[in-house]
Amino acid sequence: MSQRNYKVLIADDEYWSRENIKNLISWETYSMTLLPPAKDGEEVQKRVAEEKPDILLTDINMPFVDGLELLQWLSVHYPDIITVAISGYDDFQKVKGVFTLGGIDYLLKPVERSQLVDVLRKAINLIEEREMTQNHSHRISSFIEDNELSSILNGKLYQSYRQGGPSREMTDYVPTVLLKFHNISWLSRKYGNDMLAMSVSIKKVLREIFKDENTLIFNYYTKVNEFLICTPVKLDRLKILAQKVTEAFPESEGPITIVIRNRSTAQDTMEKVYREMITAMMQRHFSSRHEIILCTRENSPDLFGPAPFSKDLERNLIAALHVQDEEKSNAIIFEKGRLAHLEEDGRTLMELSQFLARIRELLWGSEHAGDVSAEFRDEIDETLRFSEMSLNKEVIFDNIRLAVHVLCQKKKKPAAGSAVEQVELIRQEISEQYFEHFDLPGLGEKYHIEPSYLSRTFSAQYGESITAYIARIRIEKAIELMKSGSQNLEAISFEVGYDDYNYFSRVFKKKTGLRPTEYRKKLEDQ
Repeated sequence: MSQRNYKVLIADDEYWSRENIKNLISWETYSMTLLPPAKDGEEVQKRVAEEKPDILLTDINMPFVDGLELLQWLSVHYPDIITVAISGYDDFQKVKGVFTLGGIDYLLKPVERSQLVDVLRKAINLIEEREMTQNHSHRISSFIEDNELSSILNGKLYQSYRQGGPSREMTDYVPTVLLKFHNISWLSRKYGNDMLAMSVSIKKVLREIFKDENTLIFNYYTKVNEFLICTPVKLDRLKILAQKVTEAFPESEGPITIVIRNRSTAQDTMEKVYREMITAMMQRHFSSRHEIILCTRENSPDLFGPAPFSKDLERNLIAALHVQDEEKSNAIIFEKGRLAHLEEDGRTLMELSQFLARIRELLWGSEHAGDVSAEFRDEIDETLRFSEMSLNKEVIFDNIRLAVHVLCQKKKKPAAGSAVEQVELIRQEISEQYFEHFDLPGLGEKYHIEPSYLSRTFSAQYGESITAYIARIRIEKAIELMKSGSQNLEAISFEVGYDDYNYFSRVFKKKTGLRPTEYRKKLEDQ
C-alpha cells in the first residue's frame, strides 16, 4: 500500500528553537519527512525550488529575510506551500500579517507538542482537500488525530506531559461510547488490509450520526477494530444514536458491540474509562447479533464468579479422555457442559472465555496430551483466541472437536504422497493469502484432508507448524513494508493480518529478537 509522504521545513535562526520543534514528535510516524532546518529566510529561498517542501514552519523574527517577507515571497512564487508562523512575541500586527500573507496559523514559542500536532493536522487536511481523490481522502490528517489520542490512551505520553506534551485540553477527553467490530476478517477484506482507508471510512459514517461539533471520534490503533467517541451528548440521546450506528452496519457483515458510559466524574480519565468499558463489553451475549451495553458499576463482570465447569463434569471428561472415548468426551463438553447451546442459554463473552480456558486446561492436561505436539496445541489455542473475540462459534466448535479427536486417536497414519501434494497447495495458499485467518478444520474441509493429519504432515514436510509458518510469513512481509515505505507500525500490523498491535509486537519479537520499533530504528540507522 503506497502512502503520501509530506515534507516539512523549519526556518529559525535560533538553534534551540529548531531543535525543540525537531524533537517534539516522531516525524516518520506521521508520514512526514523533516528536511534539514534552515537558519533564515534567505536559505529557504535558495532551497525551496529543489527540496519542494509541503509545509513550512517559519520564525517571524530572522535576519536577512524575516518571516513576513518570506511568507510574502512564497505567496507569489510557491503558493501551494502551507505556511505556519512561529514567534516569541505575541504581536497582534504580526499575527494579522501572517494570515494576510496566506499563513494558516501562528504559534508562540516555546512550541508545545499538542499545538504542533494540531497545526500539522490542519495543514495536511488542507493539502488532502486540495489533492482529494476517491481513494485518498483525509487519510493522514485522520491518522494524526487517531495516533495522538491512541498514544494518550496507551499512557505512552506520560513523561512528556511535563515536557511540552499533549495539552490538558486534549488529555481531558473522556470516551462516552466504545464501538467494537468483531468480524476482523470482514474489515480486512472490505478495506484491502488498508487501516487508514478503514479508519477514515468508518469515522465518516460515525460523524454523520454524531453531528455535535464538540464530539471527538478516533480509531484506537492498538486495537484497530475499536473506535472511541467522546461527546457531551446526554444518555437518552446517546441510546438513540447508538441504535443508528447499529443500523449503519448490517449484521450480515459481522456483529458489533456498542458500550455506552452513563456517568462522568472529575476523577475520570481516558484510560480509566476505557478499562471500564472493555470490562463491561465482556458482558455482551455471545451471538452474531449487534448489542448495545450500558456501562455501570452494577453490570461489571464478576471475574471470580462460579466455576465454568462443574467438578462432576470435569471428572467425567478426564475419565472419557483417559479411555480415549471421543464421542463421550464431546457429549460432556457440548451437551452436558452446554457449549452447543451457548447462544440460547444467553452465555456472555466472559462466561464463554472462562469456559474455554478451563476446557483447554483439561484437554492439554490429560495423560494423552504428551502425544500431541506443542505446535498443534498452539494452533488450536491461537484459533480459539481469535474466534472467541470474533464471536465465531462454528470455528470454536470445530477446533474443540478437533482437539478431542487428536487426543482420542490411538494410532497415527503415515504420510501419503497425495497428502503431501495437498499440503503443498495449502502452503502456497497461505503464502499468497497470509493476512487471512486460517484454521485446521477449515483447511481440512477445503482440501479434503483430516485436520490432525494435515497438521502432522505440514510440520513434517516443512519443519514448522502451520501457525508458525503463517507468523513467519507475516513478519517477513511486515519487514518488507518497513523497508519500502513510511507506514506507521500499527497500519503495517493490520495489513499483514493482525488485529491487535500488542500481539503483533510479541510475535515480531519472538521471530526477530526485537520489538517492531527497535527493528525499524535498526533499519533507519543502517
